[in-house]
Amino acid sequence: MIRTLIIASVITAAGWLYLHHGVAEQRSDYRATGTERETLCENGHPRHRLPDCAVGIYNPGVCISYGGLHRCRGYQRDHITPLGLGGPDELSNLQYQPLDEARRKDHEMEDPAIEEFCSGRISREEAVSRFRRTYPEPKPGQCPL
Repeated sequence: MIRTLIIASVITAAGWLYLHHGVAEQRSDYRATGTERETLCENGHPRHRLPDCAVGIYNPGVCISYGGLHRCRGYQRDHITPLGLGGPDELSNLQYQPLDEARRKDHEMEDPAIEEFCSGRISREEAVSRFRRTYPEPKPGQCPL
C-alpha cells in the first residue's frame, strides 16, 4: 500500500512538472499572434507541435487532447486548421476524417502549406484558407456512423 502511494506520488509529480514546465510553456507560443511566423516556425521550417494536454488537470497516463474526442476505428481526429498553422486543439477545429483521406490531406495539403508559410512564400491567412470543414462537427463519445 505504501509502495503504491509512493509510486503514484512520483508519477503525479513527474506529470505536473511535464505539464507545467513543458507543454504549458509551449501552449501559449502556438497561438498565432503578430509574430506568428516566428512562433510557429523555426529557421524557415515548421516547429513540431503535438496536441495540447489539459494544463493543471493530470491523471497518470491521461492526456486530454483533441477536444476530448475519443479514437474511432477507421477515422483520424483531424484538426481542420492544422496545429502547425496555429489551429487550436479544440472541438470547434476538429472533425473525424477517414484514415485514407486524412493521410492524403497530411501529405498533399497540410505539409506543403505549412512549409510554404514557414518559408515566407505565403501568408498564414492564405495557408489557412486552403482548409475547411468537410465533415459534421463531432460530438464527444460518438463515432461517425
